Amino acid sequence: MFRIANENDFAFIYNLENKLFNEHIRLSKRSILHSINSPTQSVIILEDVEKVGYLIYFTYPKSIRLYSIGVDPSSQKKGYGKQMLFHLNSIADTLNKSIILEVRVDQDHLVKLYQSFGFIITKTLPNYYGDCDGYKMTRQIQQSSKTVIIVEKHLEWLPLLPDINIVYAHEYMNNPKYQSHNYKVHNLCNSYKYQSIGYYVSLLAVARAQHVIPTLTTIKDIGNRIILRSITDDIDEIIQNELSDIQLERFTIRIYFGHSFDKKFKLLAQKLYMMLELPFMELEFVKYEKWLINKVTTFNPASIKETNSLHKWATNFFNQKQLIEQKLKTYNYNLAILVNPEEITPPSNQKALELFKKAGNNIGFYVEFITKKDYKRLLEFDALLIRETTDVNNHTYDFSRYAYSEGIVVIDDPWSILKCSNKVFLFELLHKNGLPIPKTTIVTKNNIKPSLLKDMNYPIILKQPDSSFSKGVFKADDYASFTKKAKELLKISEMIIVQEFLKSDYDWRIGVLNNEILFACKYYMVEGDWKIINWTDGHEVYGYDESIPLNEVPQYIVDTALKATQLIGDGLYGVDIKEYNQTAKIIEINDNPNIDHGVEDAILGFKLYETIIQDLFDRIDRERIQTKPIR
Repeated sequence: MFRIANENDFAFIYNLENKLFNEHIRLSKRSILHSINSPTQSVIILEDVEKVGYLIYFTYPKSIRLYSIGVDPSSQKKGYGKQMLFHLNSIADTLNKSIILEVRVDQDHLVKLYQSFGFIITKTLPNYYGDCDGYKMTRQIQQSSKTVIIVEKHLEWLPLLPDINIVYAHEYMNNPKYQSHNYKVHNLCNSYKYQSIGYYVSLLAVARAQHVIPTLTTIKDIGNRIILRSITDDIDEIIQNELSDIQLERFTIRIYFGHSFDKKFKLLAQKLYMMLELPFMELEFVKYEKWLINKVTTFNPASIKETNSLHKWATNFFNQKQLIEQKLKTYNYNLAILVNPEEITPPSNQKALELFKKAGNNIGFYVEFITKKDYKRLLEFDALLIRETTDVNNHTYDFSRYAYSEGIVVIDDPWSILKCSNKVFLFELLHKNGLPIPKTTIVTKNNIKPSLLKDMNYPIILKQPDSSFSKGVFKADDYASFTKKAKELLKISEMIIVQEFLKSDYDWRIGVLNNEILFACKYYMVEGDWKIINWTDGHEVYGYDESIPLNEVPQYIVDTALKATQLIGDGLYGVDIKEYNQTAKIIEINDNPNIDHGVEDAILGFKLYETIIQDLFDRIDRERIQTKPIR
């Protein structure tokens, strides 16, 4: 008998891990408890009077990953291992997912066992087990999903398309053939009201584990004005722009497969469909201080008179859906790139983001850009790349911490954000480890006095601990200006950084990934200024930048950068260094370095994006065999 494990099964699993596996690959106590309690992992116990075995697997959007499987030595060679593999295959078939696993190349009997269950070797993993290479093996989805369109009566405008069946609602509800999970359902019934035929079609589809549009959640959400306004908050600017010429207090628009007959509302119709996924909807807006959604209703598709445009829209809609489904099957993993479209100085410009996405698609990721409002969707992804400015006190850290805790590969990891976001911490870390930095002191509210600066010459630099992009960084030319600015900054923070001013024409920015140099740039000071970015009236002015081939970077600059990042971790960093009197002085370490098209990629080009994305891809397999500390 198979059952879901609970914490009472911990001792059995832990003892079995110790019996079966070497110390360097067995699961720790914390890891086992995390697996039992995690919403993204499942732990199954096999009992035959007594407990005889267990299996642990991760569930991802398109696959299941077998994490650990074991049978008690006293119960081996009785077919229990095969029973568990049959059970895992059954789960995968029910969920319409593939299965992936890793196995040592020298365990030929296990490789052959997995092959007998439909697994094939898809990749060799060098040194995967430390003392031995590994194979990555995959069992593909066994059956492809079929698309059906459910209608209550014949729709004149509905196109006949290959590989898509039009099925009457009573047939779908009563014929056992449609109870299989291997269907994608488009519900075009006359109504979705509670207990209507359309309602029950979506209800049954959910119960049958079928992908259905619209979902029951959508059907319920459109009746709640608060939820509707929350869902559409992201497109408020589009709503206001496209309705700006409407002179009424109330305005209604109909949307058909993401289209409106009034071309003026083309963008609005597309965005609303993407958010609500209702094939046919009528939206009422009301004008207060601005336009707000008042209600959303559906309408009977049989009542539609115009057919030419609708036939075309439906044809494109269903063909596109099929194409998207086919494309999704070619990707190994899902990658989320966290961005902020409103950010003034994002770490990657739009072209760079496009190149990240292209690199991800080429390497095997389905790539989706997400924003802070997608926090609850994070478990849909296998990896997270943060491309908005990180801060320990905002959502970027929350995203990173959540991803790490759920076994999602993430750059920047939460520990790097914590360490790099505060200059007080960096000063202590670099100073303690003897790395070269400018003369530095920490100033607090109670110790502003001339003796603090006895080893420094004016001018000096004052920095807020969390400053970035040259904001929160100031220069004082004498003690009076120092005390004035220090008191202002100490109203914000209990501590500030004071450093000697090292005059230079440029700062080095050394990009480091996984403890290897990735790129090198010179960021020149703004003409007539001492900073690389000058902020005037909220607008930024940048100095000149220049990418440098790595073989032209002084070795002491390279060595200093690597020593600095090794104190932080193995992520993606940008080390700012001043070259002063033939020495290197570390200014700061950034966990979220700029990767802009036309600047940091000037030497490597597209290879820069591929290298970063490939590292994320490799970490998924590499890091899942490692026991992560639950910090």
